[in-house]
Amino acid sequence: MIEDIKEKKSENTALITMILDEITSLYQLESSGQLYEINRLENALVTSLYMLDKRVKDIDKLIDQLIEAELHRKRRVNK
Repeated sequence: MIEDIKEKKSENTALITMILDEITSLYQLESSGQLYEINRLENALVTSLYMLDKRVKDIDKLIDQLIEAELHRKRRVNK
């Protein structure tokens, strides 16, 4: 489960890096290409942010499972 969390966090980091790269490249364009790129970027960002949100929720579920497993283990040890 910990490896799953690490994998999801790595995916999140990659998505955040991609988003920042996209935004940074927008500022380097000539003004004539910016409108097209803004529209394209909007579509890409919505998808990327949705994916990021899903992975954060997946991490939350995995953490809840880890906490529950740890509590269950402690209860067994204390009996």
